[in-house]
Parts: sequence; C-alpha cells; structure tokens
Amino acid sequence: MEEKPQQETTQIETTPEEEVPFTPEVPEETEKRWVKPLIFSILGLLVAAGLVFGGYKLAQIRQVQLQPTPTPVVVPTPTPEPTADWKIYTNTKYGYSIKYPSEWTVEAMVGIPVETFEEPVISGPPNADIQGQMFIEVRLKDERNTPKEAFEKERSLGGILETITEETTTFAGYDAYKTTVRYKQEGYKYGVVTKAIYLIKDDYLHKIFYSEWHRAKDIQSLDDWTIGATFDLMLSTFKFLEETKGWQTYMSSEYKLSFKYPTDFTIEENLVPTSNYLQVIVNKNKQDSFNIKASKDYLPADVTYFLDTPAIGQQTIGDNTWATYSLPEGYGLPEGTSPIYGLQLEKNGILYTLFFDQTEVTSTQNRILSTLKFID
Repeated sequence: MEEKPQQETTQIETTPEEEVPFTPEVPEETEKRWVKPLIFSILGLLVAAGLVFGGYKLAQIRQVQLQPTPTPVVVPTPTPEPTADWKIYTNTKYGYSIKYPSEWTVEAMVGIPVETFEEPVISGPPNADIQGQMFIEVRLKDERNTPKEAFEKERSLGGILETITEETTTFAGYDAYKTTVRYKQEGYKYGVVTKAIYLIKDDYLHKIFYSEWHRAKDIQSLDDWTIGATFDLMLSTFKFLEETKGWQTYMSSEYKLSFKYPTDFTIEENLVPTSNYLQVIVNKNKQDSFNIKASKDYLPADVTYFLDTPAIGQQTIGDNTWATYSLPEGYGLPEGTSPIYGLQLEKNGILYTLFFDQTEVTSTQNRILSTLKFID
C-alpha cells in the first residue's frame, strides 16, 4: 500500500483576548416603558405635596380671617372708696352702725357707755373753721305714727326759719322723711342749716340730723354750706344690724311658743304640771329681765284682766298684737315698789302673759319679743 506523505502542520501562536463582561443589550423600546411611569410618579408626588402644602397655607389664611380682630380692653382705674379709712360706730342697744371720718369723734353723756347711748354725737375736729356735728336720737314714737308727722310736730314748736327741702323717701329699708331746714341761731346771720332723716322702727322714732357751725358766722346762703356732702356720705353707710344673728332659741313644744334671745342672757324655766302653766324668766335679776307665763287652765275673765286690772290698749310687736296693762304703783305691795307693765294674748287655747318691772317695753325686750312665734 502506498503510503501518503505526511502534511506538515504549522501551529500559530495566539495571544489570549481579554474577557469583556457580558452586558445584555436592552432594546430601546423596553427602556422607554419604565422611564415614563417613573417620571409621572415623581410628578404626581410633587403635585400631591404641592396640594397638601397649599391646603395647609389656605387653612392658615382662613383661620386668621375667621378670628375677630381683638378689641383693646380698657381697664378702668378703680375709684378710691371715700369711706375706706373711716371708723365705725355701733350702737348695740338700738341695733345700728354708721361710719364716720377717722378724725371725727363720738361722744355720749358722762357715765353712759357710748355704744348704748340713745343720743350719741359724732363731731368733726373742734379746731376746724367749719365744724360739722351729727346727732342720732332714738325715742319712743308716742303719738307720731309716721316720719312726716314727727317732723310736722317739731316744726310746730317754732325755731325753724325756713324749710328748704322736704320729701318722703326710703332709708335703711324703712319709710322715711328727709328735710333741710334753717334754724334760728344767735350770732349767725343766716342761722344754722340742718339736714335730717326721720324714720320709725319697732315703735321707736329714729332721727338722724346734721348741723354745721361756721366760726366766721357770716353764712349768707345755702351755697356757703360747704361740707354738707360729708353728712350724705355718712348717711350712705348707716345700717340696722342683723339683730338676732347668733342668738339662741328657746322653744316649748308643749306650750307652743318659741323666741330668740341674746347669747349672754339667761333662761330659767319653771314647769308646773299640777297647775297647767309654764313660767319662763328671761335674764333673771339683770337688765332687760321679764317673765313669760303660759297657762292652759284659765277663766274667760282672765283674758281681759291682768292682776285685777283691765287692758288700756294694744301693742303690736313683730307678728303679734297684745293687750296692754299698766300698774304704775305695782300690785299688792307697799308704796314705792316697782311699777308693772303687762302684755297678754290668747292663742291656741293657751293664755300668754308677759310682765315687766317697768312702765314700758325696752328696745332689747322689743327685739326679743319680735322673734316670738306661736307653734300651731
């Protein structure tokens, strides 16, 4: 077999090529698909954020517009109270108080406590060119049943040169009569001007009046009466006390009565079952003492007589009207003994008798009896 000649092969050396990372090609159409949504999303977020921010600012603007423009508040300057540093006078016997200037003084008769005096005088400084004086009188009203009648009686006595003003008014919760008059006064050409208030409370006439004394003594008219306004200011502070505040209460259910009395008063009760009566002694053997007797066993004649003495009239105290009895010489005792004054009333089948070692009911006794109630 014929041998084939061997062919020579030439080896060619090649330099190895660098490896290039494979990056797949993305078609242009695919790129456009996701770019547009991204842009729209970003734009949407921006628009939404803008709307939120715009809404917030709009709300702020509306809130400012809805809020009213604040009106400046003018704080008034407090007016000083003209009587703030004044003193207070209190009369515990007649139950009233009044304020007066701190440089003024209150006076009473020697030996009588100023807080129980029936006619205290409140005076201005004695060395002043013009000195004012206020007088407060408390008296039983007698036949003067109205404040005006009290003034009319006083005017009838003479001494008044001129009635400048007079009017019916209300003062301290009571009907009153207010006057301005000119009195005769030696050495004073124009006289002395006096302002006054008259009122009746608990059977007592209260007269509060004010006079002004001028050292120059040459007043020619009411216009020269310079400090009368002080009187009006003092009057504005006058008030009656809450008389029974803090008082104790006595009550008998069996004899159907109750009343209040001052805390420093004493009560002595004597119940006599065998005779069907009760005796109560108020403030025994002390000032303003009196006796109350309540009887279930009595005769018809006992209603109209007290200690063999017929009634002389009536007296209303509080809600009750009593028959009145007067024994100025006492009863069945030696000459010179204390007089007796009595009050009597029949109520709910019980005869109530009150008797006093005096000729009339005092103001304190009156205030106590004004609280007396009968229990139905």
